[in-house]
Amino acid sequence: YSSTQTFTRLCEGLSVYSEIFCLDFRGTGDSEGLYGWGWNEYLDVEAALRFARARFDEVDLVGFSLGAYSSLRAVATIDDVWPDRLFLVSCPTKVDDIFFGGSLV
Repeated sequence: YSSTQTFTRLCEGLSVYSEIFCLDFRGTGDSEGLYGWGWNEYLDVEAALRFARARFDEVDLVGFSLGAYSSLRAVATIDDVWPDRLFLVSCPTKVDDIFFGGSLV
């Protein structure tokens, strides 16, 4: 979620260059709802992308881990709005990798 030390520092560093919008998926951080482990989070990315695209001339979308998977899925399924650049960091190749990859406690 966006208030972790890692993302706070990342956003502070990037904010020197541009405005930053951080998204907490449903059920994480300060967001309400139920976390779906990749099933519906791409819809959150789509909503955030539409929000950003309506307000900013350029939009870069950066996703980490499940955020990368959800970002890729959102961009692949949206017909009318895309980021200018898409950065996928540690993107799992399939949702099963999230569940069975040994990263869950």
